[in-house]
Amino acid sequence: MPKKTQYIVLVVALLGLAGAFVYFQSSSNTQQVLDKNNDGKPDQWIEMTKDGNLVSLTKDRNFDGVIDHKESYENGELKTVLVDQDTDEVFEIKAEYALHNGKSRLKYVWRDLDKNGVYERRITYNQDTETPTLDETDTDGDGKFDETRRPGEGDAEKADESGAKTPDASQPENDSAAETPPKTEEAS
Repeated sequence: MPKKTQYIVLVVALLGLAGAFVYFQSSSNTQQVLDKNNDGKPDQWIEMTKDGNLVSLTKDRNFDGVIDHKESYENGELKTVLVDQDTDEVFEIKAEYALHNGKSRLKYVWRDLDKNGVYERRITYNQDTETPTLDETDTDGDGKFDETRRPGEGDAEKADESGAKTPDASQPENDSAAETPPKTEEAS
């Protein structure tokens, strides 16, 4: 956060102006800082272009002082959502969106399964229906997906040495690989 914004937020907090918000305007973007729970501490930051398009939305959703939700936008359209599910400052979920038929639609959900900062699981979504079509996992940490599932089609597949896919009998037949993607949140 720029120093000027930090200073303004500090003054607002010291004055006890609960629920107050501050606008910071640079040469290209405007930042709005909000105190959604009226405790005198900022917990939502909204950055917009001069044209009014969202650039980013950052939140402390549970008001514990740790940012746990980030959204980024391109030309006002949602591009990514990062979610820290347990406030350990590791974003375990990353959702990627892409423009499809004029709307920002879910394309991928990435999961950091072991909280090491590397996303080991990727779920691909059909952009027309926003339903999962492919679930891939890197189980051995080599950066390559070695388990592949198509939600609703039954068994997972594992790559053998040649790269060919073979069914994985250890996976339950009707276990859906689909996960609910992170929800975007209204900036209000």
